[in-house]
Amino acid sequence: MGEVIEISIVGNDLKLFDSLRDFISHYCNTDIIGTIEIMDNWEYENCVKIENAIDIKKYAENKIVRISFTGKDFDSGIYIESKKNLYYMTGWMNPLEGISEDNYQAIISKAVEYFKSNSLIEICGIGKEIVVDYDNGLFDAIKNAHNVDVWMVSDLKYVTQKKQKYILIK
Repeated sequence: MGEVIEISIVGNDLKLFDSLRDFISHYCNTDIIGTIEIMDNWEYENCVKIENAIDIKKYAENKIVRISFTGKDFDSGIYIESKKNLYYMTGWMNPLEGISEDNYQAIISKAVEYFKSNSLIEICGIGKEIVVDYDNGLFDAIKNAHNVDVWMVSDLKYVTQKKQKYILIK
């Protein structure tokens, strides 16, 4: 398996889940949900599997939701967590055969094109094996993130380092 490509999105509307799911499903050529897990925290306490995708939005209000998709060329999925009136979502795509740099850049371009006009997004980071900690707010999350190759931001106030690539969401 190759490096995991991740798209981390923060916004105040759970409709972002539909956009992220649609992008991953389209790009990974799958819409078959493998498993849906609901848990209290990242230690997987009280983790249960549910069968009905309709319940995802109900649980996303106060639990962590982990959805995995079944695909031919990618393992993929989405994590959803809600804190302080914001939804934190990470979509991930793991190419089973690895991925060339050209194909990786193509994924970034397609993701930017797909999400850049989504006004529900506050910030969005894209990269391989990214590390983004949102516990100290969005500004610090961007400032201290690792492996994010491009940020999309709703406001230039989030621009923390000139060496990063930023795209303003319109």
